[in-house]
Amino acid sequence: MPLEWGGRVGKASSQRAWPEYVCVASAMALLAIWVLPDTIALRHLLLVTAALSAALVIHRSGFLYHRRFLELAPLIALASLFLWVIIHYLAFSLNPALEASEIQSLWVRSLLAAMMAIGVRISIATHPGLQPYFFAALWVVPLINLGAYVYVSWKAGHFLLPNQFVWAFTFKKIEAAFYGVLAVSIACANLIYWFGKGDPQKKMIVTAWCLGIAIAMASAIVASTKNGVAGIFGLCALLVLTFIIEPLIHRQKGSARWRRVLTG
Repeated sequence: MPLEWGGRVGKASSQRAWPEYVCVASAMALLAIWVLPDTIALRHLLLVTAALSAALVIHRSGFLYHRRFLELAPLIALASLFLWVIIHYLAFSLNPALEASEIQSLWVRSLLAAMMAIGVRISIATHPGLQPYFFAALWVVPLINLGAYVYVSWKAGHFLLPNQFVWAFTFKKIEAAFYGVLAVSIACANLIYWFGKGDPQKKMIVTAWCLGIAIAMASAIVASTKNGVAGIFGLCALLVLTFIIEPLIHRQKGSARWRRVLTG
């Protein structure tokens, strides 16, 4: 469930919460530099740092303790994926050398990223003051892309067409599409969450998320990524549909409740 903004962490609390700060800061840095060239060593360092701090966050939070099976089912399903990779390599592999190479690269990174994701979720839930910074990091890549478009167009003396710009900058279509759709999906989830809340921060937060969606859409357009534009448009259409259907569902539930009262 999306999280509420606000809250501050005191000095003493922040000293005890260093794993949460390290985990979130590492994730933010990864969001910012992952698409940049010649940063693979820094990416690996940040990923390992985030995963190690996340392991400490998970342990100290007691997140996995005293929970029902259904509550842990998504994590068990995720863990079973990595377990199957090991079983397949040991018992069913037709090319052990290639599979070992994939495990050491792709699957190890995936496991570290999964640990980081759990740690970030716990960290921003237990320390709400970290939430605005993490959410802001989601828009770094679209903002860099738009900033580069403005700069390259300024150097060219005119606004470039998207298919001209995409070959003039280091970002490619897939990067703009992936990060844009990722950010907009989180924005839509938060907008749905805030839709029915009567909070004094609501107007500011909704405006910020809508501005973020516009930035991601503009970034996808200048990057000339049809998949990115279609994905973002589809998420926005689903968001509008949710806003239309939700009141109707509540109205039907209310009418059914009154009918039961009236008919005894």
